[in-house]
Amino acid sequence: MRKIRVAVIGAGGMSQGYHLPSLKDLEGEGMVEVAALCDLNQQRLDEAASKFSIPKRFTDYRQMLQEADPEAIYVFMPPQMMFDLVMDILEQGRHLCIEKPPGVSTEQAESMALMAREHGCITMVTFQRRHMPLILEARRRLQERGPITQFMIEFMKNALDAAMPPYRGSADHLRMDVIHMVDLARFLGGEVQTVRADVRRLYKPHTNVYNALMSFDSGCVGLLWSNYVAGKRVFKVEIHGRGMSAYVEPEERAVFYRDNQPEGEVIDAKQAAGSDVPHRYLGFLQEHRHFLQCVASGTQPTGHFADAAKSMELAERIIHSPL
Repeated sequence: MRKIRVAVIGAGGMSQGYHLPSLKDLEGEGMVEVAALCDLNQQRLDEAASKFSIPKRFTDYRQMLQEADPEAIYVFMPPQMMFDLVMDILEQGRHLCIEKPPGVSTEQAESMALMAREHGCITMVTFQRRHMPLILEARRRLQERGPITQFMIEFMKNALDAAMPPYRGSADHLRMDVIHMVDLARFLGGEVQTVRADVRRLYKPHTNVYNALMSFDSGCVGLLWSNYVAGKRVFKVEIHGRGMSAYVEPEERAVFYRDNQPEGEVIDAKQAAGSDVPHRYLGFLQEHRHFLQCVASGTQPTGHFADAAKSMELAERIIHSPL
């Protein structure tokens, strides 16, 4: 494939920890040229640009777009700050990949999707759980035998010390963070049919416990439960199909049981990715490769803006669909 010239907006922790290392790997494969980096914090900008050998540095993204003239842009910014910037980029007809979530509301996500469609932009939201090697392997194995019939996603955290949800309370935990799991539910189940949910406020004035039962057009039934006043961070996925079950800790390992065999097959997350480097076995490298391949081929990626808006809509349905 041809090399894609890109620029990056945002040099914070996620960018330096996972996204820029992934792009550096892909630059080594000849897939991408990272031409410029933009951040308002000059010290952080200089540190990241030097670390990842990015030639041009900017504190004004408009100046960067004009001078670097990238074909595609990555935006790694907090969701409450990105809407106007994203719309500016799309209005120029540039392809765009952004960090999750796609804005702070379904309306913002749908507006981004509409602008992208009007200007012919290839887009993607970094719902990286869709690209985690261990989840993809589990999904593939189950679907080889037929449709997925049931799944459960568990996502627990302890945020008791936090006065507000993420990003100063710009939106709730569900749309700011659990949205990863909401999107994963759609990835496993398909198009959502019905939603019934129990959403609670425990020990805090904002929602922080989410329990949702969903049915899908595939015939699958899914359970999502998340709790921000739990004992520690836990991320588990349980998937069932015809004569096979997968019990997955996506960042660690998966155990596959099939046809009443007494022993399960264990696959390590690093084994599934062929690497012990976090940005590779956690799916970041894979999602960026996918986006660049789609830009080169002129096709929309999985998780494009219109699809991502459906995940935001499902989150909204969970909030407003009492048992």
